[in-house]
Amino acid sequence: MGRFSAPIFLAQLLVVPVVALVAGLLAVEFLDSVLGSRGNQLLAWSCYALVGFAQGYLTGTNFPDVDCSWARFIWVVPVGVCVLLFLGEFRRDPHAAINEFLVINPYSTVGGALGDVVTAPTLATCLYSVGVWVALRARRGSDET
Repeated sequence: MGRFSAPIFLAQLLVVPVVALVAGLLAVEFLDSVLGSRGNQLLAWSCYALVGFAQGYLTGTNFPDVDCSWARFIWVVPVGVCVLLFLGEFRRDPHAAINEFLVINPYSTVGGALGDVVTAPTLATCLYSVGVWVALRARRGSDET
C-alpha cells in the first residue's frame, strides 16, 4: 500500500477536470455530428459522465496506489466550487443560474457557458471517483481469487 502524495493529489485535482472538459466536449461534438442532435442535454451529460468514469477506471486500473492520494474524494473541491458559484449566481437571478449551470450548450456563449466549463467537468470528476472505486474493487476481487 502506498502513501499519500501531494503532487498526485494536485495533479488529479487539476488534470481530471481539464481532460474531462476537453474529452467530453469532443465526445459531445462527435456524437452530435453522427446523430445529428445538436443541443441534446441527455447526450451531453452522458458524454461527460462516461468520460469521467472512463478516466477514473483507467487510472484506478493502471495506478492502484492513486487511491492513497484521495482519488475517491477528488470530487469534493470541484463540487464545492460549483455550489459556491451556483449559489452566488442564484442569489442574483435564480432563472439565469439554472440556465447557466444546468444547460450544456457549446454552441452559445450566452446561456449555459458555466455548465460547459464548471458543471460538466464537476460531474465528470464525481464519476472519476466512482470509476477509481470500481477499478480498485475489481482489482481486489481478482487478487482474492
